[in-house]
Amino acid sequence: MRTTEEFGADFIIFPEIVRMAKAKGAGIIFCPSCTDDRHGFHRVRYTSHARAIENQVYVVTTGTVGSLPTVDFMRGNFGQAAVITPNDVPFPPSGVLVEGEINQHMIVTADLDLELLYQVRESGSVTTWRDRRTDLYPDWEIKKSSLYRYKMDQIETPWRLRSFNLVLFSDTLDESTCSASQEV
Repeated sequence: MRTTEEFGADFIIFPEIVRMAKAKGAGIIFCPSCTDDRHGFHRVRYTSHARAIENQVYVVTTGTVGSLPTVDFMRGNFGQAAVITPNDVPFPPSGVLVEGEINQHMIVTADLDLELLYQVRESGSVTTWRDRRTDLYPDWEIKKSSLYRYKMDQIETPWRLRSFNLVLFSDTLDESTCSASQEV
């Protein structure tokens, strides 16, 4: 059973991709991002909430903060680390389990209870995963030749995790820590 999947910020905006990961067993979606303005940040944040609600999964977001004035598209970044939950009892009403401060380099931690996700999927006030219309929108099959198949096989686990301790951070960009990246 797969329990995690990682997608970049560009992929979180497409509902089908997260739906495929959930259909293959993902309970946690990791979404690192590098957004250079508030528009991009909020686009990633709002679609992360949507994917958490639609698929009843945790979405873990983290973003770069700070700037690299000499690198195109890195002159300024807007980011925040957060763990997004489905909006259902017993999760927080805001759908945010934990979040850092916007544009601050920091570490946030959270304990993710996967058993709670399983319970909410079966008997929550809104059972979006169980009640999806597979007659109109069948679960997508992932072909072996697909890029996502390779990524999902890397994280396959033979057991059902009950909880997951999580530490995530927002990276501060500065010239000294990213000089090797600038040369590439």
